[in-house]
Amino acid sequence: MTDTRTAPVHTHRLEGCTPTPLAGYLKALGVLRLLSTPDNSATGEAADPTARGFWKDEAFHLETRLDRESLLRFFLEDYAPSPIVAPWNAGSGFYFQERKSSEKDPTTGKKIKTGVRDQETQATRRISALSATEAPRLERLARAMRDVRALLDALGADRAPSETEKVALMERLRAMPDDSIADWLDAAVALTGDEFDPAALLGSGGNDGNLEFSGAFHRALMSLIDPTTGLAPSTNGAGLSLALFGQAGMVGETNGLSQFSPGRIAAPNATTGFSGDGGEDAWSIIFLVEGSLAFAGTVTRRGEAHRPRGSFPFTVSHRGTGSGAVVLADEDSNRSREIWLPLWTRPALYPELRALFAEGRAHIGERAARDGLSFARAVAALGVNRGLDAFERVGFEARYGNMFITAPLGRFHTPRPGQASDDFIADLDRGDWLARVRSMARDTTAPARATTAFRRLEDALFLMTSANRREDGARAALIALGDVVAWMVSSKEARDKLSPPPRLRSAWVQEADDRSAEFRIAAALASLGWGDTRTGPPSEATLGANGDGADHVSEVTSDAPARDHPPRRLPMAAHFAPLDLSVADQPWWRWNDDRPAGERSAEPLAVWGAGGLVRNMVAVLDRRLIEQAMRGLEDKPLAAAAPARLSDVLAFLTDRGFDDTRCARLLAGLVWAKPARLKVDQRERQHPPFAYAALKPLFTPDAALRAETILPDGARLPVPPGLIARLRTGETDAAVRSALARARASGLASPFDPARLGDTKTCFGAGLEGDRLAAALLIPLRSRDLRTLIDIAYPDPTAANPSEETTDAA
Repeated sequence: MTDTRTAPVHTHRLEGCTPTPLAGYLKALGVLRLLSTPDNSATGEAADPTARGFWKDEAFHLETRLDRESLLRFFLEDYAPSPIVAPWNAGSGFYFQERKSSEKDPTTGKKIKTGVRDQETQATRRISALSATEAPRLERLARAMRDVRALLDALGADRAPSETEKVALMERLRAMPDDSIADWLDAAVALTGDEFDPAALLGSGGNDGNLEFSGAFHRALMSLIDPTTGLAPSTNGAGLSLALFGQAGMVGETNGLSQFSPGRIAAPNATTGFSGDGGEDAWSIIFLVEGSLAFAGTVTRRGEAHRPRGSFPFTVSHRGTGSGAVVLADEDSNRSREIWLPLWTRPALYPELRALFAEGRAHIGERAARDGLSFARAVAALGVNRGLDAFERVGFEARYGNMFITAPLGRFHTPRPGQASDDFIADLDRGDWLARVRSMARDTTAPARATTAFRRLEDALFLMTSANRREDGARAALIALGDVVAWMVSSKEARDKLSPPPRLRSAWVQEADDRSAEFRIAAALASLGWGDTRTGPPSEATLGANGDGADHVSEVTSDAPARDHPPRRLPMAAHFAPLDLSVADQPWWRWNDDRPAGERSAEPLAVWGAGGLVRNMVAVLDRRLIEQAMRGLEDKPLAAAAPARLSDVLAFLTDRGFDDTRCARLLAGLVWAKPARLKVDQRERQHPPFAYAALKPLFTPDAALRAETILPDGARLPVPPGLIARLRTGETDAAVRSALARARASGLASPFDPARLGDTKTCFGAGLEGDRLAAALLIPLRSRDLRTLIDIAYPDPTAANPSEETTDAA
C-alpha cells in the first residue's frame, strides 16, 4: 500500500459519483468514508486518513495520496465491509421459512404449513456463508452476524419479530458488548421509547416493500468477494472502475436498490431503450449502502405534549410544491419526506463531514426547519453551515405499490457573502398563518380553487428562496396570495377559521418591482389610504363653503349620517375583502364580521369583483367618494403613500399594450403589503391628454392641492355630482366642461373654460375611452406630475404661450 505520509496528492474526478441521482451522492460519501476509517481496512489502518472530497462540475472529486491504481487496489484487496445486518426484518437472512407439508388444504388448495421453520432461503444461505468465513477482511461483518445469531438463539426467536416486538429487539442489539452494528441501526431507525421512527432514506427500517437493504448488500458483497478466501476476482476491476469513474467495461451481476437511481428501475419503459433490465451494479450497491451510514438519526422532542420523534440529517417533511416533478398526492403517503443533500466545493475530510451530518439541521430563527419550504427559507437566510455552497433537494415518491423511488426536486444555492437577505416568508408565517391556510386548503373537502391557489403560493415562495429568482418569486407570490384571499372571501367557512393575511413589509413591494407600468400602477393603487390625513369630520363652515356642502361627493344626495365613531383609514385592501377598519393600523387584519360593537360595517367597501380592471377601478373610485360623505371625511380619501409617475398613468390610459389582467392580479396581492416608494427613472417630459389634465386635480386631495399652492388655504375642489356617471357613459366632453366650471368656482381658472370661450364648440377627450379615463383618475399621482397637469389645464395667466402644451384642448 502507498505510504500516505509522503506520497503526492492526487485529485480523482469520480464520474460515477454525481449529485443526482441519490445513488451517486451516497456512493461519493461511501468512497470517502471507506478510505478514511481504520475499521474498513483489512490492515487495521485507514487507507488514507487525509483523504478529502468536494463537488465540482457535477461530479465528486477525491483528493488522496492514493494514485488511481492504489485506489482500485484498496477496494479490490483490502476493503473490509461494515457490519450491515438487520435482524428486525423478515428478509434479513436470519430466519428460515416455515416448512410446508405435501398435503393440501381442501378448502384453499394450498399446501398445509407444518409450523416448523427450517427451510433455507438465498438470504439465509448468504448469512451462513459470511458468518462462517475466516477471511480477515470479512471478520468484522462475520463476527456481528455470529453475535446476532447467538442473541436470537438466546431469545428463542425463530421468526421475524412483529411490529410491536421490533423495538425490544433493537434495544437488545444496541446493548450488545460489540456495538459495531449500531451505525446501521442508527441510520435505519431512531428509537423513541416504545416505538421507532424509520429513516426515509432507508425505507421502513432498512427495507422498502419486499426489498431488504442488508440482504442486497450481502448479495452484492458475495458477487465481488469469495467468502471463503476473501479474495476478489480480477474481473471485478472493470465494474469497480465503472462505479467510480463511469468508464465502460464488463459489469457483472446487477442488484436491487434501483429506487436510489430511478432511471435504472428494472421495469419496461423505466428508461430509454427497449430493455427491462436494470438495477445498480454490485460495487455501486456497496458504496451507496456504506455511504448511507453518514445519515445516522437522533431523537428530538417537540414540546412536552408530543412524543419523541426521530430526526435524521437534512431530512424534513415533504411538500409537493417547489417542483413540477411531484403531485400533492405524494404528501399523503406514509413516508412523505424529502432530504436536502449538502454540496460543498472546499475539500473536506470525512470527520468534518461526519460532524456536519451529525448536526444535520437548518434553522429559521430559533426553530428547526421541518418541511421543504422552511428548509429552503433557512438556506436562503444562511441558517445553515456557511461552508456549504448548495443543497440538492430529493423527494421520496410512492410509485410501485408500497415501494418508493427518489425524485430530484431542484438545487438550492446558499447565498454568497453579502447576499444574505431577510426572510420575506416570515411575514406570512406570523401566527402560523401559512400552516393554518395550508391545513384548510389541502383538506380533502377543500375546493379545487383553494388547493390550486395555495399550491401556487407555495411554489412561488419556494422560488423566492432562490437568490437569482427572488424577484420573480415575489411577484408570483403576491399574485398567488391575492388568489388565496379571493377564495377566503368567497368562503364563510374559511373566514370563520382563518384570519386575513398578516401585513407584509414594504420590502415585498420593492423586491417584486419589475419597473413595468402594470406593476407601478398596481403598487400606487395599493398604497391608497396610507396617506389619508385624519382630520375628523368637516366643520359646518367647511360644509357650507361651496353652497349646500353636498357637491363634494359623487352621486350622493342624502345627508351624511351622524358621526358616532372616529374616522378610519380606507385602505385599498378593504375593497378586496370585508375588513374591520378599526384595526387598519395594526399588524393583523380582522374580518368585518369580527369588528367591535358600534363599529360601522365595512362590507359595502368590498366592491372589487370579477369584472375587469377598469370596471373595478371605477367602482372603487365611486365608493371612496361615497364613503367621504357617509363617514364625514373632510377631504377626498384619495391620498396615497406611493403615487405613480405620470408616464405610467399615460401607459394605462393610452397604451394598447397595457396588460389589465396582470395589473389587477398584482394589485390583489399588493394590497396586503405596506406601500413602498419605488425607484424611478428619469423620463422625458410627458404630454398627457387635456381631458385627463383638467379632471385629475378634482380627484386629488385638497390638502395636496393646497400644499402645492394650487388652491389657497381653506379652499376646496370637490367633485361635481354626476361627473363619474358621465365618463362611464362616454360623455367625456360634458364631464370636462363640468370639471372646468367646478375648478373656476374654487378659484382655479382655465383659459380653455367654455365659459370664457363663448359659444365655441369643444370636444374634450376625443379619442379617449370614458370609463378608462374615469379609472385613471383613481391612480394617485406624484406632486411634480400634478404640477405638470396644472400647467397644461390651469396655467398661470402670467406664463407665456400656455397653449403650446394643449394641442388637444379642443
